[in-house]
Amino acid sequence: MHGARKKWIAAATGSAALAVIVAGAMLRHRPRAPAGLPVASGAPRAHPPGSRAASTAAEARNATRTARTDAVEVEICGRGKVLLDRSDDFAAIRFLEATTKPAWERWLAAMLNSDDTRARAAGLLLQGKIGNGGLVGNLMTEQSRDELVQLAAGAGDPAVYAMAVYACGTLSVPLGGSCSRISLSAWAALDPGNAVPWLALAAAARSSHDVAGEAVAFARAASADSFQAYNFSLLAFAEPELPKETTPLERAYFSAGIMGVMAALPSPGNGVESKHCSGDSTQHPAVHQGCSALAELMVSKGTTVVDLSVGTNLGERLGWPKPRVEALRQERDALMGAIVQAAPDSKDPWSCKSVARHNAYMGRFTALGEVAAAREALERSGEDVLEVSRRPLDASR
Repeated sequence: MHGARKKWIAAATGSAALAVIVAGAMLRHRPRAPAGLPVASGAPRAHPPGSRAASTAAEARNATRTARTDAVEVEICGRGKVLLDRSDDFAAIRFLEATTKPAWERWLAAMLNSDDTRARAAGLLLQGKIGNGGLVGNLMTEQSRDELVQLAAGAGDPAVYAMAVYACGTLSVPLGGSCSRISLSAWAALDPGNAVPWLALAAAARSSHDVAGEAVAFARAASADSFQAYNFSLLAFAEPELPKETTPLERAYFSAGIMGVMAALPSPGNGVESKHCSGDSTQHPAVHQGCSALAELMVSKGTTVVDLSVGTNLGERLGWPKPRVEALRQERDALMGAIVQAAPDSKDPWSCKSVARHNAYMGRFTALGEVAAAREALERSGEDVLEVSRRPLDASR
């Protein structure tokens, strides 16, 4: 396997593939230096040598020369060529924050005032997380968290409940206060046919050395008929409230930021499937059957490339036929190639061409999920799966 692809797979293990690509290309972009910068026209005004005005003029000329040395032109869709600080990786983001803030506030207000509980949950979870230079780790305010908990407790919607699980740290170290009303068992009860909350329960039982509890929860996960963590659904929940007047640039910037938030949310199962289905335990018929059923579910119903990859690795460990494992890995690599092709140009992520490509793909991602959107993009390209899977990722652009 190509070295670049191996590194990419390692990076993708902890988050959805598109989030890794988008966050890298759009939210941390070092502007390129152009061939030359425009010089202001007009002759400088003459001042008597040694005068204060001459000294001030000289300082101004030196400052201008320094600014030209440290600045580069970057194309930003709808704004034309913009001068940015060459040494600041986040210069483009700072500029975009200032220009898109009013549009983001309108969208956030629409989410928070929506009659749709999923849109409101998304708004509460996103408050304070867009417009921070790509920094998404800031904590929710207690008021926002309390509102989300109240919404989750009364909505009876497993997706909204999952948002509260993430907000309350229920997967690791639960917060106190209103978050005491949120539990993994309640999430599983709301969504009994979804493997993910049962895997979260299995992981919690394992960390508590509750062997029997882990076995029961894992068996429920293995018998489920869907695999949905909802952590990559935030944009889909927020999208219906996007104001119609939002520009393509604003849409691209906001969706890239939301992808970063989604990537920062924890994995509910915390890798429990690999731990449960390891060593001599898989020699037991019931364990082997349950692990194989979960692997089948992940490769057939998983919504991210990571789900597909983990399910494939699990199937290989359980003795799936080599041709099937190889075919699944070829598809995974081809899907990653299709995602890279659809992602913004890392050299000019905010050009109109990149913005249009990003928005087009994110529309399909929002409607279908990562795997389905990537399969659609691959099919539309007309390229052979094997050919794309063998291509180095840096050659997929």
